[in-house]
Amino acid sequence: MAQRSSSTPVTEAGSPRFSAVYPEGEPAEVHEFRRVQAKGGPVERAKEILHTGVSAAEDSWRAVQRRFSHGRKSAARDIRAFADQRPLHFLAIVACGAFAVGVALRIWRSTHHG
Repeated sequence: MAQRSSSTPVTEAGSPRFSAVYPEGEPAEVHEFRRVQAKGGPVERAKEILHTGVSAAEDSWRAVQRRFSHGRKSAARDIRAFADQRPLHFLAIVACGAFAVGVALRIWRSTHHG
């Protein structure tokens, strides 16, 4: 039988645990840790990905807000122009809309509140 070396770590089961030693004299685990840290590490990479995602979401939200604001202003301008050009037509449209809402509310109330 071979005699165990005192420099080789032995696990609880009695079998030796081998680990590579790099030129700097570091075990493989330390070398891997340093390699990962040199790349920025997984935590830093996750933070970077999160920051990029949040920035993209904020940019998209601002773009949606700009489009909505522009569309709202454009619609208000068009409605004012129509009301100025054809006031009777505008009044008739508003009256028909109010009548339709009144009928819909009356039907809803009669079916839901006995």
